[in-house]
Amino acid sequence: MFERFATRLCNAFGLAFLALLAGAGVAQANLVISSNPTANMNCGGGVCEPAAPRANLNVTDLENLISQDGNVRVMTTGQNVEATNIVVNASFATPNSTSLTLDAVGAITVNAPVSIGGGIAELELQSGTGGTLGDISFGPNGDITFGSTTDLFNINGEVFQLEGTLPDLAKAANAEPARFYALSNSYDASADGTYQSSPISSTFSGYFEALGNTISNLTINVTQGDGEYIGLFAQLAGNGGFGVVRNLRLAKASVLSSYATDIGAIAGGVEQNAIVVQSSTTGEVQAGDSSSVGGVAGWIELGSVISSWSSAKVTAGNTFASVGGLVGYSGGTIANSYATGAVTGGEFSDAGGLAGDGYEISGCFATGDVYTAGGGSAGGLVGDAAGSIKNSYAEGNVSGGTGGYQNQLGGLTGYEEARGSANYSTGKVTGGSSDLIGGVVGWDIMRRGYSYTFWDTTTSGLSRGAGQSNGQETLTGLTSSQLRSGLPAGFRKTVWNEKVKTNHGFPYLIDNPPPKSK
Repeated sequence: MFERFATRLCNAFGLAFLALLAGAGVAQANLVISSNPTANMNCGGGVCEPAAPRANLNVTDLENLISQDGNVRVMTTGQNVEATNIVVNASFATPNSTSLTLDAVGAITVNAPVSIGGGIAELELQSGTGGTLGDISFGPNGDITFGSTTDLFNINGEVFQLEGTLPDLAKAANAEPARFYALSNSYDASADGTYQSSPISSTFSGYFEALGNTISNLTINVTQGDGEYIGLFAQLAGNGGFGVVRNLRLAKASVLSSYATDIGAIAGGVEQNAIVVQSSTTGEVQAGDSSSVGGVAGWIELGSVISSWSSAKVTAGNTFASVGGLVGYSGGTIANSYATGAVTGGEFSDAGGLAGDGYEISGCFATGDVYTAGGGSAGGLVGDAAGSIKNSYAEGNVSGGTGGYQNQLGGLTGYEEARGSANYSTGKVTGGSSDLIGGVVGWDIMRRGYSYTFWDTTTSGLSRGAGQSNGQETLTGLTSSQLRSGLPAGFRKTVWNEKVKTNHGFPYLIDNPPPKSK
């Protein structure tokens, strides 16, 4: 079963998931589980199905059905009707020793707490068609917890081993790193003390589904060693398997290392088609002698970070580092993600609000301030950009040290050897008299250039888009008022929007909106 499941999902995972992201903004019919009265639903014989494309199932009615029948399947496919997605908007609990299946042709979104009773209770999630993974996601207040780790949980027929503590997860994953694991509840890691190395030190090629649960107060402090990956997971690698971390919230983490090659709060390295998806970090990541440092991942090579975010403060004091709010060095894909933490790099470092070095970036933004100590490249989004950047923006201030070395400083990118389109930046960019400073890019070297890319002349204080350019880019300066007065040329209305009370009135991404102010 595992081999067939793994092969099927690995072949379809990347393209299917990105396709779902691309269509996430399209209005679809939903079967909603909420506190509203049941409407357009047919329930009987342990099955609830829609009678119309838009249907509602009351949570109390659902709980009563589970208590009565013991085994209930809620599905989006009815008699000549398809509701497509299941959306959970109200909290509910299942009794002990019962079974619930949520079966959606499209996505399953959980926006409220769901509690699965103990006594070998069971939850099955079916999402997607045609052998693809589909999409299982959690809103800010959504999670799924289990009464016991002896309960049963599976996705699309594959059983996940439930773990309730980080030490138990680490013990299991280090012994069998290719298996499927799920977090049965949130866990406070302060009881574990300080880890001297990555809790999950084996190269993880399995699938970890956190179900919207939080691991809080993780502390890692590595004071000896060389050439190590450091993070909750040292290294994720597909390598014929998965290497997936999904729906994890890592809160108030402190990840420090004096000796490591690649350091990130969730993973030191993400390689060989591995992926971190719909996950987040808060806290700090700090390195003394590291080559790549990021809020979520240190190093990506042929891997991806998708629909994830970080507010972690990221600092690297050494020279020649790649330092980013989300990812340190990325030779893979970053999509529909953002970072808000401050980023600081040492001399000759590449520092970026999202990524220190970035390759393929789309649908992303960064708002944290960025600093490089001298002789480096710093950008509000990316320090050193290659590949392509599209439909992205940066709002953080960018600055460089004045130690006698020339910096490349830009509101979007510091050093650019990439193509870019439909991007903008608003941050103030400052440096020394010898630095290359631009509202968009410090130094564009590869003659590929940007198109439909803008910077805010009011907030940046700059009249030029590029400090130095060998390219044919189209960089346009607009005042704050102009940027707020309608989408700029080349910004598609299916991707971007403007509202007075969202993102200070500046353009924002429909499928990756800025976090709401608390």
